[in-house]
Amino acid sequence: MAVAIRDYDAARDRDGVRACFVELQDEEHALYPENPRGEDIADEYLAWIDRRVAEHDGRRWVADDGGRVVGFVCVLARVPRSDPDDPDALHAEVSEITLDAAYRGDGLGARLLAIAEAHARDAGAPSIRIGHHGRNDRAHRFYEREGYETLAVLVGKRLAPSPLRED
Repeated sequence: MAVAIRDYDAARDRDGVRACFVELQDEEHALYPENPRGEDIADEYLAWIDRRVAEHDGRRWVADDGGRVVGFVCVLARVPRSDPDDPDALHAEVSEITLDAAYRGDGLGARLLAIAEAHARDAGAPSIRIGHHGRNDRAHRFYEREGYETLAVLVGKRLAPSPLRED
């Protein structure tokens, strides 16, 4: 049976989406050990996504393999610019896309991304963006294959506590 992509149903899919998020977050934790583990933030994350979907004309879809959620995508179709020099007053944003590791490499991610792009296009978004961690080369190669280009680079540095600070 082929993996179906269907609309997210909170009552039916929340636990499966949560499991996918935990797996993804733990992969990111392996790249960035200072990031929290998935289980530690999963419920907070899901509540945050629920709010963002409501605020920004968002939608979610799941990849369903015989009743088991094996991936999901969330797109926000109307995100206001954060900087005055942004050329688009509103843009779309794929806030999350992930697949169970066993389902990667077979085009399922591209199918999820295409559905997100169609929603953004139908909502009138002039552009769509995806953020990902800089050390996730696999994700970056996938987005480039799908026609995305690097727009900005955010660099960071962990700071040691100030010796002048009194706690």
